[in-house]
Amino acid sequence: MNNKINFSVLVIWVLLLSGCCAPMKCSSAKIGFTLYEPIILALEKYKTDYKEYPDTLNNIVPNYLAKIPNSSNPPWPSDVEYNKEKENFLLIFKYSGPGKNVCEYKSIEKRWVCFGYY
Repeated sequence: MNNKINFSVLVIWVLLLSGCCAPMKCSSAKIGFTLYEPIILALEKYKTDYKEYPDTLNNIVPNYLAKIPNSSNPPWPSDVEYNKEKENFLLIFKYSGPGKNVCEYKSIEKRWVCFGYY
């Protein structure tokens, strides 16, 4: 009897997880990519003009970007975090569903990378 219950639980978990999407493929990630793309473009324009990235995102408003986009309606992406790293920058947003996920844009790599757990 106990083996039947364990097998049933396993089947349920497999079915639940099969409906989950990979972190880069979820609609919340795609929304975040679209929502925060203008920040990336503005940061690159700023660097072209000043030969370095700004210390904060506030430095790109309003000359390079009218306002910092945000999304504070879970499970949609969190507000973006910005970290200047010497000659590069890192943008980060988080979202839930399925699981907890983090997406990072590293200017040195010029691409988003997402990871998470269930």
